[in-house]
Order: sequence, then structure tokens, then C-alpha cells
Amino acid sequence: MKVYIVTGTTRGLGRAIVQAVRENGDVALSLSSAPDCDEPDRFNVQVDLSLIPDLPAKLDLVLQSAGVETADELVMINNAGMLAPLMPLEHAPADRIKTAFAVNLTAPAVLMGHFIARTEELTALRKIINISSGAATT
Repeated sequence: MKVYIVTGTTRGLGRAIVQAVRENGDVALSLSSAPDCDEPDRFNVQVDLSLIPDLPAKLDLVLQSAGVETADELVMINNAGMLAPLMPLEHAPADRIKTAFAVNLTAPAVLMGHFIARTEELTALRKIINISSGAATT
């Protein structure tokens, strides 16, 4: 069994990834801005990715969910991101720059590090996939 942990699943690509994983018969767990949900076909932990100190505990909640310990393959997909501020740097407010860096750079790094550390004892094949947006080339 494959278990996927996906960030940013409230809409768009993240939502489509979760749907495709489930249609394939695999398990999709998520970290998103949607409210916590623990149902047979859906498990989500609500998270604000700009609140970096909270991230390890939030990921631990996902890793403690059913299926992770017995997975053959465990895949983390960092999909969440924010485009704002999408403007010339000289016009971007410092607080928006700080939040964008936290969500787009710091949060994935913290989540990846914690994922690696917390799953190193598992026998599952582990993978990490980072998704970027077209804004990275603008």
C-alpha cells in the first residue's frame, strides 16, 4: 500500500492529487488550511504553513494516522504555496515577503526534515516530491 502525505489540498492541484491517489486505491493524508477531518476516506490536519514552530507537531498527527506504519511506500508531496507578493520587490511589504518565504521555502524544508527523521525506522520506501509554480520562473 502507498501512503501519500500532501500539503495544500484545499483546492487546485493538491485537491486533484488527493483525488487521483484515492482513485488509485492508495491512501491520501493531508496538511491544509481546511478544518481537521478524520473520516474513513479522508484525513486532514489543519495547518497554517507560515507558523513554522507548529509544523513538526502537525506532521506528527498525520504520521500517527492509520496506514503509515504498514505502508510499502510513503510519499510526501509539498504542494502548498503562495504567490503573493507577486510584484516588483521594491513594492512588496516586508511582512508579505516574510510570510511568502515561510510558506514557500521554510515550511517545506522543516516538513521534509521532520518527515525524514520521523520515518527513518520504517521499512517503507520513502520519497519526497516538491512542486513549484510557474511564478518561480517569472
